[in-house]
Amino acid sequence: MTEQRVQALDISCRLDAIGEMPTLLEVDKVYKRFGGLEILSGVSFSVGRGEVFGLVGPNGAGKTTLFNCILGIVPVDSGRIVLGGRDVSNLPVWKRASLGMARTFQRLELFSGLTPREHLIIAYRTHKRSGSILKDLIGHGLPTREELDRAASILELFGLMDVADVPVEALSLGHGRLVELARAFILDPFVLMMDEPSSGLDAAETARISDMLERLRGNGRSCAIIVEHDLDMVTKVASQIAVLDSGSIIAQGDPREVLNDPEVRKAYLGKV
Repeated sequence: MTEQRVQALDISCRLDAIGEMPTLLEVDKVYKRFGGLEILSGVSFSVGRGEVFGLVGPNGAGKTTLFNCILGIVPVDSGRIVLGGRDVSNLPVWKRASLGMARTFQRLELFSGLTPREHLIIAYRTHKRSGSILKDLIGHGLPTREELDRAASILELFGLMDVADVPVEALSLGHGRLVELARAFILDPFVLMMDEPSSGLDAAETARISDMLERLRGNGRSCAIIVEHDLDMVTKVASQIAVLDSGSIIAQGDPREVLNDPEVRKAYLGKV
């Protein structure tokens, strides 16, 4: 058996195990320093199946650093990142992705010249490791029926069928965000990390993203962590939120209760 096949079977077994876990992501006493400056000071929280977890806080609170530590872009100095019961703190980004972690970006990361359908097919093919560079180069890398059907189901879910074959550069920012979210969904992740999904969107476009996140809460299989400045959106979609200030969580729980907390109001407004 080839090494690649062994790795694929190993990952499959780990995914099966993660699929049984009620808590999908645990951040345990995470510390991070840059030079002499402590950015994260013992941050801890957990996110369960079917939850949308909002991570909010004033500028400079450490949200982006924490987001990148969870993804593996930035190494933690101490503490643990646990995915489905497995400590992934020392794993690179691609291994965390293979175990069921996906992300979207604050700035759109889409490929000009490709349609939404093509974005989804490529993502699905990469995830399944079913592609072939040689076949693509000689024009034989046509989508399979499975790839087409899977892409169509996700496009339908996200309301993108009307623009499925339009180059992404011709789409609105709101549609682009939906394509990026759909591309993450087609990977069937256990943990979806979203960096300011409402950034640059108007009210109608934000509502569409919110609707999709509310659907995620109902699927009972995965969870999402969103870093977001739009507190109205977070209040609508999140099961719970944590407020980060100066590298520490100062409040956590039900969104409405947390945002009415005097310490939280002081962190945002400078006064109670």
